[in-house]
Amino acid sequence: MGNGVSSTKGKSGNNNIVTTHFNGGDASLTTSASLKGILKNGDETKTNGKNNTNPLQGQQRSVLASPFRPASAAELLPATYNGNLFHGTGTSRQTVDLIDHYNLSSTVEKNLPARMYNSQWRGCVRFKNGSPLLLRGGDDVIPIPLCTDGGGGVVFCYRIISVDGRLWRFYNDTATYELEVVCVFSANSKIEALGLTTLRERSDGRAEVRLVLHPGDTQEFIYGDVERYEEDIRLRHVSRAFIDASARACEPFLKDEKASICALLSRRGKKTGPGNNWNVPSEELLRWCVEEQVPFLDLEFPPNLFSLVGKEQSTQKKVLCGWCKPKNYIPTEALVDEPRVLRSSPQPMTVGVSLTGGQGVVGALAILAEDYFAVERLFRHPMGSAAAVEEERVDASRVTLCKGGWWISTVVDHYFPVLNMKLLTGKCISDPAELWVSVVEKAYAKLHGNYTNLAETDALQALQELTGYPTCRWDSMLRDASSHEELFDKLCRFCELGFIVVLDRPNLTSGKRSLQRLGLQEGNACVVLSMKMFRPLPSNGVSGQLQQQGIHRLVRVRNPFGSSRDWVGDWNLWDPAWKTNPLIAAQCGHDKECAEDGSFWMEWRDVVCCFHGCGACFTHNLFYEYRVAGQCGKGGVPGCVIKLEVSRRMYILGMLQQEVRGVEGMLQPILLQLSRRYVPEATQMPSSVDALHNEANTKSQQSLKRSDARKQEVVLNSTADCDCPSPDLLTFRASSQVSFICELLPEYSPYYLIPRTTSDEMAYVLGLFTSVPCGRGGVGDGAPATRSAPGLSTPLPTAGGSFAQAKFMRLSSKTRVFSNSLRFEVKSETPVKCRYQVSSPTASPLTFPSKFTDNCIR
Repeated sequence: MGNGVSSTKGKSGNNNIVTTHFNGGDASLTTSASLKGILKNGDETKTNGKNNTNPLQGQQRSVLASPFRPASAAELLPATYNGNLFHGTGTSRQTVDLIDHYNLSSTVEKNLPARMYNSQWRGCVRFKNGSPLLLRGGDDVIPIPLCTDGGGGVVFCYRIISVDGRLWRFYNDTATYELEVVCVFSANSKIEALGLTTLRERSDGRAEVRLVLHPGDTQEFIYGDVERYEEDIRLRHVSRAFIDASARACEPFLKDEKASICALLSRRGKKTGPGNNWNVPSEELLRWCVEEQVPFLDLEFPPNLFSLVGKEQSTQKKVLCGWCKPKNYIPTEALVDEPRVLRSSPQPMTVGVSLTGGQGVVGALAILAEDYFAVERLFRHPMGSAAAVEEERVDASRVTLCKGGWWISTVVDHYFPVLNMKLLTGKCISDPAELWVSVVEKAYAKLHGNYTNLAETDALQALQELTGYPTCRWDSMLRDASSHEELFDKLCRFCELGFIVVLDRPNLTSGKRSLQRLGLQEGNACVVLSMKMFRPLPSNGVSGQLQQQGIHRLVRVRNPFGSSRDWVGDWNLWDPAWKTNPLIAAQCGHDKECAEDGSFWMEWRDVVCCFHGCGACFTHNLFYEYRVAGQCGKGGVPGCVIKLEVSRRMYILGMLQQEVRGVEGMLQPILLQLSRRYVPEATQMPSSVDALHNEANTKSQQSLKRSDARKQEVVLNSTADCDCPSPDLLTFRASSQVSFICELLPEYSPYYLIPRTTSDEMAYVLGLFTSVPCGRGGVGDGAPATRSAPGLSTPLPTAGGSFAQAKFMRLSSKTRVFSNSLRFEVKSETPVKCRYQVSSPTASPLTFPSKFTDNCIR
């Protein structure tokens, strides 16, 4: 199979049936049943690369980092601070937009502990890798952009000047670069060097001052009265000696805890095997650590080079970093309380970047931080919250991830990669003692083998495994100018339905000033908060084409690693268009003095230029969740299909997932089909809602009697687009998941949810998300007690009754559906016992999915 779609006729004899095989993940490349999709804005259910070179592996080199300049094709940006080879005085610094770094709000008429300048460069208004120590009241924090790797990237250091302008400090906001600051002060400047700064008087009377800043360091520079000065900053990768010294500084902490673990294992009668391997599962070791109150050390994912870069790269025997626990690497002055996984409500703007390859995962976590309960669900514990507290006391955590469609609890310790005692993984910028970002990234790395493997994971892929919901991409539609309006309408509809809409794969080659200023890096992803379209009022004498030009398609985007003020294109915070269009401003809630939350409005045409990728995660937080494990046998015949008997109109999200197997991540071609009772056209029900939902409808009863429940017709086949399944096109996709959203009616019950593959053997998980519960109540057992939920067209029953019955069946291998026939007869079906998981929307977010084994959902 290639990267395109190859079509062949099916074996059913029906010339309208086409079977295709496809490799890839872009939904726009698949023929769909409907351009509008299944979910309409009516009475539907409301639901809430390249592998980057590891910077630590670079050779020591010096990079001249005089002021960052945009590409030659771009308009040069105005410099709004004095520094970087510009002349100025200590008291004449230009005062531009001021941001309160701590509460990220406007500084107008407020007494602030420190002021942070927006220097009009790209992405500089918020710290990325940490924060400077000991900011004092009235300090001015001035960002200085620096080019890296021949201009391929931008990092920042910050000059911090006291309120009286006499005390200067510098902060290095990088994790892998060493900065050398060189300033030459005029002869009339009266200064003295502080701390590690060296001062040399030149022959012309000027003072040359130098300071070397290690990654993450904040150092005092000079004190005195400055008249004029010149500044230059040199940037270079940290040296091999520095890395080795940083790793050695961590060894005493790790050595002591290793000794404690070895003593514990010896007391339990365990002995080391080949390669000093104890062969003790993490779960068992953690239980012993809790019993004896010994700090936990994960032997399955130990703090070493193998966990960082994998087996092949670890053979080089080069140390790339050290490993420490938070209590060891967090400065004493910043550690006001014991480190914990969750200390406060997560916020998107508090998530810091990752330098270990997991930027896509960290970007997904910043998106999930929009919803506190979504973050809380990541820390569901199989034994309950009390057990989680006991494990956290021995420096261990569990993260609930969806691996191959099945919820698992992944155990990790609290050892994280550090350099110069500065964290290299994702982090909480506002509180270094809050560990949830670092813990989830480590659990994700353990699930995928090592940290380096995360470089291939984008934000949408990560969201799928973090939430358990399907995702789809529409990159080709974003590139196709003729599809832009259709794509806008689709994404707008998804925003209204509460799905997570993501923009990623930023355009890093554009020469436009506004796009450069955003400061997006490879792997960054932005979340869409809202989408609105405004049409001009019709007026006499205005042609349709002119009216079309007056349409505004606006998108509110949040860049969790940037600032609301980074966007300087159309509809930015200061754009006069807000004043000239007060109705639009009111609808969008525009307020240029609003709190700094990283969000801004863009015109859709700018979104298309700025991003090369987009997609959605189809979250259904109000749906009941069932996951059934199965196995395909010879000829790809599934060992289990789900038979659904429904008594009320309901919505379902069907999902077929497989686990990536092998080092190369081989995936089998898969397809998900939905069949229903075949009803002859002459006896089919009218399509009006009233007719469909009147259970006493005479025609409905007649059609049920005339049709045979054993005769089925396939009505939906999965495509790359969850919203647009096909009625007659069979597309086997080499993908980790396929899915569709649809409506079930009692007139066509029973339904069959059928997993398909072209492989002889494949383990799979069949996901079923339903708007009403499935269970032992059976169909037609009376009206159960109900609860209301926003947007649901039918009531949600509480425990004690159900509107649907889900049974696990094995169909005969001779059933014609396995020969790609759209109509078939169920001549033989056998109940089978399967493992399945259940999650209820009425349960606490901390409730781990229940696990059962049965031949139906109880």
